Amino acid sequence: MEQIDEQRTLLISFFNYNATHPDETPCLYQDFPTRFTWDRQKREWNKRQRGIRRAKERPVQIRRMYQANPFQGEVYYLRRLLIIVPGLTSFKNLRVVDGVLYDSFKAAYRALGIISYKSDWVDYFNEAKDMRTGWYLCRLLISALLYGGLADARPIWDRFTDFLCDNLPHRIRVQQLPCDPSITRPDHDLGLYLINKALRAEDHSLEDFFLPHHRNRWELTDGNPQILHELSYDREKLAISAAQREQHLNAD
Repeated sequence: MEQIDEQRTLLISFFNYNATHPDETPCLYQDFPTRFTWDRQKREWNKRQRGIRRAKERPVQIRRMYQANPFQGEVYYLRRLLIIVPGLTSFKNLRVVDGVLYDSFKAAYRALGIISYKSDWVDYFNEAKDMRTGWYLCRLLISALLYGGLADARPIWDRFTDFLCDNLPHRIRVQQLPCDPSITRPDHDLGLYLINKALRAEDHSLEDFFLPHHRNRWELTDGNPQILHELSYDREKLAISAAQREQHLNAD
């Protein structure tokens, strides 16, 4: 709770500084620490006296901004406005676009011309990809498809595939999961299978959300990995080997 209170104080002080210094070059909230330092005792921002160039070259975050996703409604749009609109002076000022005061942060965000709900999710994944695991991102994508109104997942899949599947190469290697050798990225194919499995449980499929279908029969791997490895023999290769060996058998 103390951390939350301080985060709020950081933001309020950011508003206050902008309101009392209207002639200064406006700055985005996340860039503020490159030009100012936070005094915890006085609870105020002070302009850096030295090291500004180094701070700009190597940005320092005094506090990490809390993440928010489109499921969180107004909290999400508040955060989006903070990182794209410079020089904000109040929560009310956040809702003003071209001189018009809007009823909500979401409405103000839309008034900036960012009108696609799909783009909200792309923006979120673009930010979350560096701080969240592939497992978390996959679960979030599934939730967005089933409950968040995301109708087309292809832009997110195409752009963030490696991040969504970042744990799957290790899983395939450790569990020795068999895969069709013609598939160049088994981890991507397995990712599609796992997403489809979760969607099937809710009477949906990959096709419903414009996602490509997986090619490997991963459903055969939903069991003991050691047994599955033993069963993943190449039947055609063994048939050829058996025919060659049969030629060397005695007639009787």
